[in-house]
Amino acid sequence: MDPHRAIAHGLNSAVMQTGGFLRDLTVREGVEYVAALFPTARPVDEVVSSCA
Repeated sequence: MDPHRAIAHGLNSAVMQTGGFLRDLTVREGVEYVAALFPTARPVDEVVSSCA
């Protein structure tokens, strides 16, 4: 499968090189960042509120 189709089907992933969230991001921004990588991610508000 070519890369564009793989991305469109959510068949890609990312590995953070730092081993955690970036220090200059809030927790919410980190969740938004990761959620943006997945086309079927749950809404950020739902995820953040479930952790409170």
